[in-house]
Amino acid sequence: MQTLQVFGQLHANLSFFRNTYDNFASYKATLDRLTGFSYAIEKVNNKSQTQIHNHPTDVIFKNLSIQNPLGHTLIKHLNITLPQGTSLLIQGKSGAGKTTLLRTIAGLWSYAEGEINYPTHNQLFLSQKPYVPQGNLMSALAYPNNPDNISHTQAVEILNKVQLGHLAEQLEKEQDWTRILSLGEQQRLAFARLILHKPAVAFLDEATASMDEGLEFSMYQLLQQELPQTTIISVGHRSTLKTLHQQQLILQDKGQWQVL
Repeated sequence: MQTLQVFGQLHANLSFFRNTYDNFASYKATLDRLTGFSYAIEKVNNKSQTQIHNHPTDVIFKNLSIQNPLGHTLIKHLNITLPQGTSLLIQGKSGAGKTTLLRTIAGLWSYAEGEINYPTHNQLFLSQKPYVPQGNLMSALAYPNNPDNISHTQAVEILNKVQLGHLAEQLEKEQDWTRILSLGEQQRLAFARLILHKPAVAFLDEATASMDEGLEFSMYQLLQQELPQTTIISVGHRSTLKTLHQQQLILQDKGQWQVL
């Protein structure tokens, strides 16, 4: 009897390695991806000739030129100053360099030269496919900050503002929210995050592409009301976005550009 008990205990202990092997393999793969990403960023930073400096309030581009990997010029000698609280819409045909400009600002594009000044320590990027971390909805709303710094009342108020009030009772519920929320709802959650963090400058790359024009209008109106001191730089295709921004940057052929 004792022999069977010892064998059973030994079998259970050895099973630990078999049962957790997949977890270890997953952790290793994640670590490899993060390490590779870190090396890629370092490589880009070493190649880039773009000087990125912190500015307390304004966004300033000085003689900024951007190429694609083949050496073709996308933007040539861009010179723009955006005072605090200005809104700018970047438009142009596909491949003109709209998203590439945002990547250059973020320091993720090495085929560029010139100078960029903006509040580097107080900015937020919103993409077409927002990042929604694992966990409860409160954590997703607060990301990347600690959700403990947000009261339940404050979270509910912000959800109502972005027309996600129906999720208020699920703030503490842990689910795979990327599967539950539609892409339009995820984008509105990102707007809620933007309102919560109140950055000095926000970069929106097709951040309302999955919303209808009515919701899009409401979200930008909300930003104007809630974040009057935040500089908004958007990339988008819809003509309706023009009336929601103070200025337009039109990217043209052969690196030419125009500010309207």
